[in-house]
Amino acid sequence: MPGLPFNIDDLTNLCSIEGNRVEFKATWDSRVKSDVIRSVSAFANDLLNMNGGYIILGIEEKDGRPILPPRGLDACDMDNIQRTLTGECKGKISPEYLPVLFPEIYQNRPILVIWAPGGDNRPYQAPSRNDEKTRAFHVRHGSSTIEARGDLLRQLLEMTAKVPFDDRRALGATIADISPSHVHRFLENVRSDLVSASPPIPADELYRKLRITTRINDHEVPRNVGLICFSDDPDRFLRGARIEIAHFSDDAGGNLIEEKTIKGPA
Repeated sequence: MPGLPFNIDDLTNLCSIEGNRVEFKATWDSRVKSDVIRSVSAFANDLLNMNGGYIILGIEEKDGRPILPPRGLDACDMDNIQRTLTGECKGKISPEYLPVLFPEIYQNRPILVIWAPGGDNRPYQAPSRNDEKTRAFHVRHGSSTIEARGDLLRQLLEMTAKVPFDDRRALGATIADISPSHVHRFLENVRSDLVSASPPIPADELYRKLRITTRINDHEVPRNVGLICFSDDPDRFLRGARIEIAHFSDDAGGNLIEEKTIKGPA
């Protein structure tokens, strides 16, 4: 799928995404494949509700930082990697979960960006590191993928019993309530290739790529995050979606000097 929602330089240099949400793999082999499946399931479980994370194949790392220029995946068949990864995720992650794959050319080298957003059917299981025939729940702990046991497992099961607020469907709104100009301004600010795609990406498809809408039956509805960030008046749909500022004097009386309300998209 072409077109990352943000700039590839910002992603690889950890400018727009927290470092614990990005994992680098220098190459692709059977060991890396198993590690990737576990990390995909951990990002999909999204224990901290940070919208998952990213795995980048073709870039080495040292102490959590990328080593550039990238090694790239020249010796590998990019199409074969994508087919294998899709098949492994469908067959080994339960319930079924598929990450979003972005083959990219970065600094003249082919790499593969794997985006694993928080899944709608959490919690997910994947083969255990100790026994491939046994499935386990995995989560991210700092920059590592670990099996969820004890208190971590309890937190995961409790969290996935409810849908996070920003991912909930806004049934009282339509995709017409999302402002295309706000979306395009955001994409320009983060230097995303999506904003200059040729031919232009239809609005409904663009919103799906950004995960700010979701499908119900035969139509799309916004998620709360889409209305908060990209509607003209979020407070119309989500009561209290505004910033209220009050300035008080610093004397004993503490009288109100000024107050202001800021409305509009985040």
